[in-house]
Amino acid sequence: MNMDIGTYEKDGNLLSRFNQKEYDLCDESARSITQKFFETRGCTVCENDGKFAGNVDYSASDLKIVKNSQIWYVETEIKKGQTNWDYVKEGVHFPIRKSKQVEKHTKIIFAMISDYYPEILLVQGNFFRLAIEHNKKYGYAGFKSMSDSDNFIMPDHRCHVVRKGARGRGIGDFIEIPYRYISVYNVNTGELIHKAEKYGT
Repeated sequence: MNMDIGTYEKDGNLLSRFNQKEYDLCDESARSITQKFFETRGCTVCENDGKFAGNVDYSASDLKIVKNSQIWYVETEIKKGQTNWDYVKEGVHFPIRKSKQVEKHTKIIFAMISDYYPEILLVQGNFFRLAIEHNKKYGYAGFKSMSDSDNFIMPDHRCHVVRKGARGRGIGDFIEIPYRYISVYNVNTGELIHKAEKYGT
């Protein structure tokens, strides 16, 4: 038995398998890069869930940032490979498990790091809320081997939940956020590569 294999379950159903050691290395890298990015912008950043301090709180966000007495919480994710990152312009997929933080915090940011390009993309939590609210009412958009939800209607903001299969990992649910609502920065220089639109503009 491979002790490095982890699983992600929801409502008693196995949704995916993953290599725990590889996942932890990617998670640590995503957090480190995100922390350095915000620190160069004058923020104080600390680990919030205690994962790498050895006392993990799975209900907490990954990081907490403070600037000018304002507190924001951050969830991090890493996307591997050139091809996967190039697809973000067609919509960015975050694992739906990350969305639990939008119920706890009004000020939440979702950060995704590329392991190929020196780039970080940032999404405001309100777009996750739009997707979750829509999903509760209309279901998910499925593709590949999955059939669409019977009552699914694409919202005007196009923030929604997709259910898809991944080779060797089972089926997973993801929040899809359109590229136009995402800010992208160069992590080395801080240069703004793409500025997010405000919803309704």
